[in-house]
Amino acid sequence: MTSEALVETLREQDSWWFRVRMTPWRDLLCGRLSGSLDYRNAMTEFDLPLPLLQTVDEVVQRSRLWPRERSDVAAELCAHFADGLRAGHTVEELQQSFGSAKESAQLIRRSKVRCRSLGWHLWRRIWQATVVSAVFLATVCLFLFVRYVWAEPTITFDLVEEHDEINREIPEAERAWPHYRNGLVAIDRRRELYDAAGEPFSAIDVLDECPSDPRWPQVKEYLAEMEVPIQLFIAGGECEQLGFINRDPGNDAWTRWFNTHGWEDYNESGTPGCHILLAQTQDLRMVLRYLKGATYVALEERDGPRAMTLLSAMMNLPDHARQSFDGAIADLVAIAHVRTISQLIAAAVMEYPDLFSGDDLNRLSQGLEEMLGGRPFEIRWTGEHRLVDDFLQQSFTDDGQGNGQFTIEGIRLLLSHLEGIGEKELFPELSGLPEQAAEALENTKFELAAAAIIAQIADRRTVQEKMHELSELDFETFRDPLTPLDESQFYQETESLLKSADRERLLPVAVFYGTRFSHNYNYGRQVAWTNMIHEAALVAIALEQYRRREGKWPENLAALTPQLLLAVPPDPYSKEGALLTYRVEDGRPLLYSIGPNQQDDEGTPPSDAQQPWKSADGDWVLLPSSEPNP
Repeated sequence: MTSEALVETLREQDSWWFRVRMTPWRDLLCGRLSGSLDYRNAMTEFDLPLPLLQTVDEVVQRSRLWPRERSDVAAELCAHFADGLRAGHTVEELQQSFGSAKESAQLIRRSKVRCRSLGWHLWRRIWQATVVSAVFLATVCLFLFVRYVWAEPTITFDLVEEHDEINREIPEAERAWPHYRNGLVAIDRRRELYDAAGEPFSAIDVLDECPSDPRWPQVKEYLAEMEVPIQLFIAGGECEQLGFINRDPGNDAWTRWFNTHGWEDYNESGTPGCHILLAQTQDLRMVLRYLKGATYVALEERDGPRAMTLLSAMMNLPDHARQSFDGAIADLVAIAHVRTISQLIAAAVMEYPDLFSGDDLNRLSQGLEEMLGGRPFEIRWTGEHRLVDDFLQQSFTDDGQGNGQFTIEGIRLLLSHLEGIGEKELFPELSGLPEQAAEALENTKFELAAAAIIAQIADRRTVQEKMHELSELDFETFRDPLTPLDESQFYQETESLLKSADRERLLPVAVFYGTRFSHNYNYGRQVAWTNMIHEAALVAIALEQYRRREGKWPENLAALTPQLLLAVPPDPYSKEGALLTYRVEDGRPLLYSIGPNQQDDEGTPPSDAQQPWKSADGDWVLLPSSEPNP
């Protein structure tokens, strides 16, 4: 057979795809499978037996060279074997001396590759680096997915269910909440009143100020229509226990009243502590507003018994608010109630003394003494510790030994916390994350970006220790009425964390405590103000009792002790441990604290007399009473 025929024998095993690869692009575009790049074309020029042609074919295929290089190699090998045959060697000898086709192909490829251009070698290195980088990135992504994205927190307790279990033990007849709930639902929150000029307004706005608001006459008429909810509020105030249950079908009308959703959606199972709603606690403020407004109506109408009924009903409200949660969140609402009730009692006794009998004054004094378990009032912190523990269980895995790693759910909690208070921009580490979406690709982008952040966050035990450390310092700011927040150790430690290299490692701590400074509420001063207002109400009752007995105001508060007042209240802002300042001025008792500036301004009130903790000037005037907003 001719060499062309022998080569065609080799081509019989070629696939369609092989012929496509051996055809130039221009031929393919013209619809021709020419196969002009086939290296076997070079083999037809040599008169070799089939075994040697097969050897050449195998070596060239194994070399994996470019088409032109393959043609050159095929020609070179054919020439080599042709020279051997002319020298008198047999086919078997030539094949034996040639050696393994695989090894020969490797040697030939190595030689040809070395001879390629510098540009090709540079491109090859870039391509290899790209492939290595892609493999590395894919490995990292897989690691992040396996270690962080798929990791899930371990939930061991439910804060809402724990609260509900306690309150289910309270007999329903002894719960105040059903009365409050029914009274709240009876109020049309969308109803508008109209002032003398015909302008609409909300009754709630006026109930904060009561008689001092020019729209008070219209609100008095409105309160006369609200006797049903007011009676329900009075009934609730007569109960010792609030008895609120989150997952109670009986709350359905109430939840729809303020939120349009049913009771099933209110603090549902598994709700993180930082997302738990305390709407019932906030709505007790509305209860207080209506009872306060009704009290002012009773005072103006000279109806002493009704005023006493309403004041007595109010005195359990602080305890009811406090029973919503065993921490500062509920306590701050409770002490706000204490301030309002104490100043209302002080104002009522001083302005309408003839409406109250001696027994009434004793009852009011006893009720004040028993509010929140007695004074001085202090903020509880058990609930805040529990919230930290809940955040840890909602955010970290648990290895069974008190440790674990941060999770995607933890990132989502941090984001929701920042979005809830509108301060996401304070933490660019989180604000730069891709948006979460239902689409798989977008969600994957978010999870990968979040996993990269998680990889830098410290373990559960380290975060827990730092959170508890700052939590205790935060607690100290609630108990310290003297040190401003921006001078406290809590502020300094948190600021140090936000500026330190540990910010990323302790990102959960930085987010939760670094956002406490957006509003300087001076909680320590609020507590101190509440305690003094409460003491002032007791002093007001004792002063009225003394006036009835002696026909005049006492020259000093020591004259009230111990028969009418257990002890003269100290001034927490006095450097020498002095007592609250008292004197009779213009025929009326004047009682005040020198305030945070720790200097006696002769009873001049601060720029914000109703919320003096926001001011650094003036004295805190306790009597005559200036009732604050609830």
